[in-house]
Amino acid sequence: MAFVLRYVDKLGFMNERFIVLVHVMETTALSLKAAIDELFSRHNLSIGRVRGQGYDGASNMSGEFNVNVVGGSCKRIVLLRESLGLNSDVETKKSGEFSNHQNESHGLQEFKKTFNFVFYLHLMKYILGVTNTLCQALQRKDQDMLNAVKLVKLTDESLKRYRLEGFDSLLEDVTSFCEKYEIEVVDMEAEYVDPIFKRKKTGITNRHHYVVNNFNTVLDMQMQELGSRFNEVTTKLLTNMSSLSPSCNFSAFSKVNLLNLAEMYPRDFDFDEKEKLVYELGHYISNVKEDKRVANLSGLGFLAKMMVKTRLHIDYPLVYHLIKLSLVLLVATASVERCFLQ
Repeated sequence: MAFVLRYVDKLGFMNERFIVLVHVMETTALSLKAAIDELFSRHNLSIGRVRGQGYDGASNMSGEFNVNVVGGSCKRIVLLRESLGLNSDVETKKSGEFSNHQNESHGLQEFKKTFNFVFYLHLMKYILGVTNTLCQALQRKDQDMLNAVKLVKLTDESLKRYRLEGFDSLLEDVTSFCEKYEIEVVDMEAEYVDPIFKRKKTGITNRHHYVVNNFNTVLDMQMQELGSRFNEVTTKLLTNMSSLSPSCNFSAFSKVNLLNLAEMYPRDFDFDEKEKLVYELGHYISNVKEDKRVANLSGLGFLAKMMVKTRLHIDYPLVYHLIKLSLVLLVATASVERCFLQ
């Protein structure tokens, strides 16, 4: 397991630093938490000060056709070594392995010449095309968070609209492609035949199978993934954070949103500090809008550095703390979503 910390230093610079690789015997939540606790304890860090946690979902990245079953998993290597009573790496060779790989390769080549493969390829091409703008926006360190929220909504609407209206146009593209490259086209009105139970009647047409079991299912999965990663709480958080943006002379500033943002951090702002923040925000926005030193900044990262440079972080410590929280939390919200559909 790799550890990377994101933090804002004393000069207002946002940093991401790779810390260490830690070997874990299991990938359960309990095992990972124990490794995290041990690392924090060893470096005299307080987990109570962590304001964002991000995980890359690497366990979901092993493919169906990955033949490197043992060598690709540290956990499996350990289990294999323990079962053999060995203290060194062991290379295993199965009889006929090369032949099996040849058969698998041949099978994959044949599958690539089928209507099924062309259908899935065109469907994923559309989905990746629709989500590409969002993916690119989420990878930019200087992203406009409010714009990111809007892109999430637009992407979701595009997927929903395609689910309702897009199948016929997709089928037309797939059919045209198959005819061009002499691939057999599936008759949509014929009865669907289950490739595993070919003699068993399915009672559905090929159109029903491709629409319901494939087209709708894949799009539903994408929309569900988008909804789970950008739920109501995350969207509200990003919207509130966007009010700190210095772009266009702080045009997105909203005292209400920023007070709501502080409410979401009860460990960072007690009752008295929230009362002080009300007045501090009023002075802050009047000051920065007239201060040419912070005019025309393009993102929170630049704003944080400029506040330290101009010592505004001393005059407005609570506002500066909100900025630091927003810069750090990106690792748990938007920036970590670069793994979405990649």
